[in-house]
Amino acid sequence: MEVAGAWTAPSDPGPLPSAAVERARELLARQQRAIAALSPALAAARREVRVVGSVTAATGPAGAPAYLDVRA
Repeated sequence: MEVAGAWTAPSDPGPLPSAAVERARELLARQQRAIAALSPALAAARREVRVVGSVTAATGPAGAPAYLDVRA
């Protein structure tokens, strides 16, 4: 199997063909909507990570596992 190398964008891609302008605008709008939708999710994930960190800091690291024999 052939592995492709890292892709490098051309330094001067030239003008966008007029036939592709509308599609490029649609893609940009979709990308901006996706970014806007992901921002609140990212903020929520960061809050959850902070909460988990504070719980671990308050309760200490997990101890050794324990076995409780409830049949006795």
